[in-house]
Amino acid sequence: MTLHLAQVTAAALVCLAAYAERRKGRTPPALAIVGIIAGISLRFAMYGAPGVRAALGGAAIALFPMCLFAVSGGLGFDDVLLIAAVGALCGPAVTTVCVILAAALAGGIALGTVLVRGRLSAVVTKWGATMACKCGLRRGGPPQSGCENLTVSYAVPLAVGLLICSLPGHLVATCL
Repeated sequence: MTLHLAQVTAAALVCLAAYAERRKGRTPPALAIVGIIAGISLRFAMYGAPGVRAALGGAAIALFPMCLFAVSGGLGFDDVLLIAAVGALCGPAVTTVCVILAAALAGGIALGTVLVRGRLSAVVTKWGATMACKCGLRRGGPPQSGCENLTVSYAVPLAVGLLICSLPGHLVATCL
């Protein structure tokens, strides 16, 4: 089985994003936007109009659940754009599995980080207060202390999810 050019491009994009996030503390949105444009263009060049539909479908599959995480404060919008770029490059089948794997891995990393730093109660309290404010159950803003510097890079779990989806014999890899 050979990797598709779109998956190789997505892997390179995610690696660049992980490097940029490690150096500057965030994923450059311009990198993700270029990835979305490249995904649509590459899919059009490879498959024509059905490829564009697949690219837009992959981006939409990535955007919907991840926007919910971004609105709740659990994910940055730059990471959402990066996931949409992977969706545009890889299409709906790979994106669905990749998003699930990356979310599970990122959740595990985040939980491990919180447990190692001994900040679980502060994080749960702030998250609960944030959700209460967003749902209209509490007035004012969420507490501003207790959760500083507890961010997790989403590019690395996304790269691992993409790698797993690309392994020979994986259900998604055999459907390509």
